Amino acid sequence: MKIPTSIPTDVLDPEHLDALNDAIHRVLNTDLALETYAQVIDGLPLCDVAWDRYQHRLYREHPISSHVNLCPGSLEMASSMRDDVDLSSLSFDNRLLQSYQASPPGSPAFEPRLLELVAVTLHQIAVYLFKKNVRLHDQNHAPGSSLSIENATSWKRVPTDGISLTIEPWPTLFTHPAFAANEQYPDGVADMVGYWAEDRILGGVVLFDRTKDWSDGAGSNEPNVFFQSSRPRRTYLIYQLTDDQQQSLLNFLVPRPLSGLREEASNHETPASGCPLPLLYSAENKVTVDPEFAVVSHKVYRDVWERSPPRPYQNLIRDRDIVDMPGAGDAELAKLRKFGL
Repeated sequence: MKIPTSIPTDVLDPEHLDALNDAIHRVLNTDLALETYAQVIDGLPLCDVAWDRYQHRLYREHPISSHVNLCPGSLEMASSMRDDVDLSSLSFDNRLLQSYQASPPGSPAFEPRLLELVAVTLHQIAVYLFKKNVRLHDQNHAPGSSLSIENATSWKRVPTDGISLTIEPWPTLFTHPAFAANEQYPDGVADMVGYWAEDRILGGVVLFDRTKDWSDGAGSNEPNVFFQSSRPRRTYLIYQLTDDQQQSLLNFLVPRPLSGLREEASNHETPASGCPLPLLYSAENKVTVDPEFAVVSHKVYRDVWERSPPRPYQNLIRDRDIVDMPGAGDAELAKLRKFGL
C-alpha cells in the first residue's frame, strides 16, 4: 500500500523505526482493526457500529439498520492491506518525527511519541482507504436502492408533526461527532473517517497536553495522554487516561525489552495477546476537559485545526458542570483568532 509522503520515516534510525513498525502491526493484527478498515472498504459501517456513538443522527427507519453484515470481499481486502502496509510510504509531521527520534528508548518521552505516531498511522490508513473509493457495498446494491452508499449517507427523516426540525445527516456515516470540521481538514471528509477509525480501534481519538515542550525529546514526568470517545452513555468530555489504562496500552505497543527489536521486528504475526483495546471511559477517569475549549484554553489537542471554533459560551445548549456566565467564552474566542481559525 503506497501513500503519498513528504516526510519519510527513513529519517529514523533502525531502532526507532523497528519499534514503530512493530507497534503499529500489533494494533493492525487485532480483529477490531481488521473489522474497522473492512467497513471503510465496504463503504458503510455495520448497523451496530453506526448506532454505537452519541449524536449518530439516526432513526429506526434509517436504511443502515439493515446493514448487518460486511459485503463480500471487504474482510479479505482489509487483511491484504494490513499485510502490505509499508510505513516508509507514510507521511508524518516533521516535528513529531524529530521528537520521536530524539527520545531515547526507555525515556519518559519515547512511548508517548510512539503512541502518537501509531494514532496518526491508524488515521492515515483510514484516510487512504476512504479516498481509494473502493465501495464494495455498491457492487452488491443497485445505485438507486435505499441501501446504496449515497442514499444511506444522505438519508434524513422528514418530520410529520409540523414542529420538529429536520436533522441534516453527517457528510459520512463514518463520523466521530466531535471531529466533523471537514471544511478545515487537510483531507476533508476523509479525515473525518480517519478520526472515526482511530476512535473505533483505540477507544478514542488520541490527544495530548500541548503546554509541554517535547521538541527536544527529553521529556520528564509527562502527563498521561487524553482520549475523546464517541461511545454512547459514557461522556462527551475529553478524559485523561488513568495510569493503569495508559500503562496497559503502552505495554501492548512495546511488550518486550527494546533490545533485540531489530531481530524480532519482522515477525508481525505475533498474536494480539493481552490486547486492552478499546480503552473506554469510566468513573476512574477523574481528569476531564471540556472539548469546546480544549484547543484554545486547555491546549489539549493533537492538531490545532482538528475541531470547529468554540461557540459563544452563552449559546452552548448542553449540560455543564460549571456555572454559566455571560461572556465567559470571549477570551477563548480571542485566543482562537490568534491561530487564524
